[in-house]
Formats: sequence, C-alpha cells, structure tokens
Amino acid sequence: MPECGEKVRHPTRDDALAHIKRLVWKNHSVGQSERSVGLAAYPCEHCQMWHVGHQRSTPLVWHYTVVRLLDPILESDALRPPAPRLVFDVNRVPPEVRRRYPDGCLPLSRSFVSRAQAQRLPRVLEVPVPGTRFRIRSSHLLAELDALLWFSRDAEWEHSVRITGRPGRENNEIGGGGLLRFGVRASFAKLRWSDYLERNTTPMRMRDALAGLGNPTEWLATDEAIPLNGVHAIEVYYRGHWKPVADVADDEFDRYLAERPAAYAAARESLPLKLEAAGRGDIVALPEMNEAEIIVCEDAWWQGRERLESDHADITALNAAWKALRVSITTGRIDSGCATRSEKQA
Repeated sequence: MPECGEKVRHPTRDDALAHIKRLVWKNHSVGQSERSVGLAAYPCEHCQMWHVGHQRSTPLVWHYTVVRLLDPILESDALRPPAPRLVFDVNRVPPEVRRRYPDGCLPLSRSFVSRAQAQRLPRVLEVPVPGTRFRIRSSHLLAELDALLWFSRDAEWEHSVRITGRPGRENNEIGGGGLLRFGVRASFAKLRWSDYLERNTTPMRMRDALAGLGNPTEWLATDEAIPLNGVHAIEVYYRGHWKPVADVADDEFDRYLAERPAAYAAARESLPLKLEAAGRGDIVALPEMNEAEIIVCEDAWWQGRERLESDHADITALNAAWKALRVSITTGRIDSGCATRSEKQA
C-alpha cells in the first residue's frame, strides 16, 4: 500500500476541492468549523492522485526561469529537464545564432548523443547550427548529455540562472520578458549537485567554476518531468515582490517591464554615490537601498565572485559572505555589533 495509506484518492484537483467543500459544510453543520481551518488539496507523490487534509507546511523549492518561456511550459503541461545540449558563449557567435539560441544552449541531435554514448568525444567539437551555415566550435566538456531540471531552496532568487545567456538578475528580467518561478515540494527533486557530477564528466576546475555561480548546497534537481498539477505555485516578480501569475494583469505587467530599464539605469547611478557616502562615517554600514538598487548590488557581488580564480576561492567562505550581505541589506548593518542608522542618529 502506498505511504499515503487509506486517505481518499481523487483523480483530479477539482474532485479534491469538491471534497473540501463537503467537509467544510459538514463541519459547519455540527458546529465544528475550526476543523476546516487549513484544509488543502495536494498531489500525492506516492499514488499520483490528489488528497485532502491538513498537509504539513514545508518550504517549497523553486525553479527559476523567465516569462518568455511560460507559454511553452503551459503548452507542455509540465516542467521538463532540458534535452541534451551544447553550452556556448553567446558573445562569441554570429548574431543569427545568438537570435536563435539566446540562452547559449544548442540542442544536440539524437545521432550526436548516440555517438557520444558509444565512443569518446574529441576534445574540440564542431557542431552545425540547424538552419544556418554556421558551426559552433566548443570544448567537449560543454556538451551536457544528461541535463537535469534544477530547483533552489533560495526563496528570493537563484543567481546561477542565466536564461538569457548573460549573468545577473537584471539581465534575466530585461532579456527574458520578466522573472518567473515554479514552486514544488522538495520531494519532487531528489537529485543533488553530486548526482549531476556523477552523470556528466566535469573536471575539477570546471566543477569549482560552476559551483562558484551559486550555492550548490541549495540546489536540488530531477531527471523526470513534473506535471503542472504537481506545482504548488507559479509566480512572477512584480514591483518588488513575487506574486501569483493569476494576480497580475497582462497590461499592468507590460507597463512594469517597460519601466525596468530606466529603474536599473537610475540604480546604477545612485548606488555608487550611496555606498561612497556610507563609507565616510565611523560605522561601516550599507545604505538604505530601493528595490532596483538591491538587485544591482547583489548582481555586482555575484559578478565579482565569478571573476575569482577557482583555485583561490573558498566556496564555503564565499557562501557565508553572501548570507552576511543578505542580512546586511535587510538590517542596514554589517554585523550585530554595528549600530543601525536610527541608533546612530539617536
């Protein structure tokens, strides 16, 4: 018997919601409405059906992407691992190739994958770009034959994401038509960074460089598709907050996106002045920042981290420094021993 035991199994979410309505009415009719608080419909990972109950609240893990990929995901009715692909630098290919593959990933044909599985790849690959006269010349180490669908425990943003081919949250938002994320329970993503390394040949220097793009301890993955009916949340980043897609009107979101380039440009001008002014006092503290300035500040920190030589980078120390920066932005101080701005003025 599945681990869900004897709980009633519903084939669809609508059936489960109808069950909730019946339970709410039953509890109300006998004067026990408090029993209805927290009732929820949720997909079961064991029997693949829907249950009703007071599901234990656990943090979701997030698949971060961009809005221009929303329609294809909705059409497929699932989150799916990428097909085998060759990763390349979008800044080193002709404009036509960049337009066709703005995320810097060229899908590999089945024949290529079959050859790669049967024999060792040459050190340098030359892969034709379909529909063009161009070829991409790349190291065989950038051929990802066993790609995974990735999630992050970070509830704000995953800085290793570069859907547009360029790093940074700003670049992903502007180039991707907005930021998008899908929240699922961690039980859907049973694989980890170590599993990826076992499946894909990754030399140590390349491994360390990839790990430097984010915090691998927060990464989870799966090699299976996740049906959208197993997704608990689909959200867009809108005016400083993650909001359910259904709560943001298309015309309002378009207006917001049109404002973002100017907001980021203003932030890049104002932030250095604020940081310079903050450094003049006796207390080393981060200045108060608006939402766009925070993103510019965090992007700059991660870009600086990526420029570090992997041989000289202590990933554990860098991850601790990142968490300290997050706290500093939130509290307005470098550490607990520093006075806040309001304390200084008092």
